[in-house]
Amino acid sequence: MDTGRKAIFFDIDGTLYDRERSEELPGSTKLALKKLRENGHRIFICTGRVNCAVEQPLRALHFDGMILGCGTQIIYHGRELYYHRMDAETVYHLMGLVRQEGGLAILEGKDALYCDPPAPDSQLYAYYQKRLRQLDDLLKPIFGQSWEISKMTVRFPKEASERRQKLLRRASAWVTVIDSGKSAEFVPKGFSKATGIAYILEKLGINREDTVAFGDSMNDYEMLSFVGHGIAMGNSSEEILALCDDHTESVYEDGIYKACVRNHWI
Repeated sequence: MDTGRKAIFFDIDGTLYDRERSEELPGSTKLALKKLRENGHRIFICTGRVNCAVEQPLRALHFDGMILGCGTQIIYHGRELYYHRMDAETVYHLMGLVRQEGGLAILEGKDALYCDPPAPDSQLYAYYQKRLRQLDDLLKPIFGQSWEISKMTVRFPKEASERRQKLLRRASAWVTVIDSGKSAEFVPKGFSKATGIAYILEKLGINREDTVAFGDSMNDYEMLSFVGHGIAMGNSSEEILALCDDHTESVYEDGIYKACVRNHWI
């Protein structure tokens, strides 16, 4: 078993914790991260979330860096190394497509997220209210102010499957579409969690074979394919479980800690 120092990349939602179930990271995960640092491994968040959506309790865990917005922003030891802003033409075109097909667009920037509320009688209104509670003053209206974003998330009513698929097909000419079922992420072409990791490896002189990633959903697919050792959480989608040879327990069954012990990283 290779016990050398690793660069280890962690998805947030469904991997470090599941905010639908709890606002707290498992204690075993916090302990694993602490022991990884003590053993000389470098640890990174690698997420579809943009910078402003990473909560302070996560920041307090002393990650070496963060790959944000599916590779569109990269931070190392508190310093921004890279940021890609979506061009306005693409954003306005995609917003038009979303409106035509009855979806709800959330624009995601490093300092705020932007969304115009749907009608109160819409199926999407409850989802909007939930996101408003989660994000508080970070969620702002789209129109009537200036904004910058690096990616988008789109939500659809449950019964709109045909319109949803039509939108995703049309949008794929402009962006990379990551379909997670409940929602879809629109990411600028050429960017992914894997490209963010590649950028970090080049900057820091880390060998690809010395990289590890933990993930659970389709926006982790390229990351888990790229690293030297990809680990699927027990709560992963079928596609992710099929992709990875190494499976660990789910997020609230101490999956990260147990995988780190089995692989002799802690």
